[in-house]
Amino acid sequence: MNLIEKLDNKEKDQISFSFEVTPPLRGLDIGGVSKTIETLLPFYPLWIDITSHAPDVDWVKAATPALFEKKIQKKRPGTISVCAALQFKYGIDCVPHLLCRGFSVEETEDSLIDLHYLGIRNILAIRGDGDIHVENPKNPGFESHLYATDLLQQISNLREGIYLHQKAEPMKFCTGIGFYPEKHFESPNQSFGLQILQKKSLLG
Repeated sequence: MNLIEKLDNKEKDQISFSFEVTPPLRGLDIGGVSKTIETLLPFYPLWIDITSHAPDVDWVKAATPALFEKKIQKKRPGTISVCAALQFKYGIDCVPHLLCRGFSVEETEDSLIDLHYLGIRNILAIRGDGDIHVENPKNPGFESHLYATDLLQQISNLREGIYLHQKAEPMKFCTGIGFYPEKHFESPNQSFGLQILQKKSLLG
């Protein structure tokens, strides 16, 4: 269900909960996540957020002594699959986090298509933190969004049926956005932050 509708339909004085979980580390199964969710079910969460993680940069010992080489790896893959598994197992709306950083615009469109096929209609669109080692990638043709507003524009286009390279069936998404009430550390002032929030709200 669209989360806006769910919030509108709840009782005015009803206390509601939502929870956020992270996908398991690469190589682990989903059992630990499921056990965590089962301990939270008595609180009747309205939805469950599933975090997403851009690839991390590690420096590992190289073949040459005293040298290190950069290794880029996504340590917690599976946001979409964990989201689908929990939503269908427990009947609770799940909200995957969709990031700009670490993903090309094509990968983002593919993820949104997968979510659409799975019947997952609620997403949280955010820029993501950390190093932007993908903004100047070595592989040519790799284009990623720099800001959440760019990601929101792509999602808005898909709601109109405007894909990257064609027009096709519109997608239905309820999109959440992020905002720093105390001012984002990159924002020059609070007024600028509110302008960005307004732009996000119009796109979301």
